[in-house]
Amino acid sequence: MSDLAGEYSQRGVAGLKPGKFFHFGNYFGTLHKVLAFQERSPGENFLFVADLHASLDEPRVEVSRQSVRRLVSECVCLGVDPDKTCIFLQSDIPELLLLMLRLARISPFLITTDGLRGDAPIAALYDTLMAADVMGLRASVVNVGSDLSRHVGDCERLAELMNESLQRRLFPPIKRASCAAELDDIVGTDGRRMSVSHRNHVP
Repeated sequence: MSDLAGEYSQRGVAGLKPGKFFHFGNYFGTLHKVLAFQERSPGENFLFVADLHASLDEPRVEVSRQSVRRLVSECVCLGVDPDKTCIFLQSDIPELLLLMLRLARISPFLITTDGLRGDAPIAALYDTLMAADVMGLRASVVNVGSDLSRHVGDCERLAELMNESLQRRLFPPIKRASCAAELDDIVGTDGRRMSVSHRNHVP
C-alpha cells in the first residue's frame, strides 16, 4: 500500500460537549492534554465543540449558541491558544457525517454500550462518529482521558480497516495521548468518576 499518512503523525484532536457545566473532570481528563499538545505541536492541535455527540446523548435537547460560546470562552480562559489550536464546531464539517456513514458500512462490530447508555444503535453511532472526528482530520493522537481508551482503540481498528479498504495508508495509526501522570480519574462527590451524567461533578 502507498503511504500518505506520515505527514500527519503529530496531529492531535479532542472534543468537548457543550450545554453542560465545565468541571474538574473535563480539565484533567481532556483539557490538560490539549494544552500540553498545543505546546508540543502548535498548529497541529484541534479542539472541537462536540454538538453532534451532545445531540446523540440527549436528542430532545437542542444545543444553543450560548452554550457553544460559553464552552469556547471557558477553554480559552483556561489556556487554549487559538494561534496554536484550531477550535471549531463539529456540525460545521458535514463531511464528518459522510465519513461516519462510510465507516458504519465497513465496521465489523457493534460497539457495546457503557453504564450510561442503554441504546445499542445510538452507542454504535456515537463511537463511529468519534472515529470520523479523528480520521476526518487524519489525526494520530486523541487527547482524552483513560475512560475513553476503548473508544480510541475502536478508532484505531476502523482506521486500519479503512486503509485496507482503500489499499493505501491514508490514515495514520491512532493512539490516546499519554501524560507523565494520569489525572483524569477524578472522583466525584459520590465516590465515582466525576461526570455530569452521574450528577457528581464539581463545577
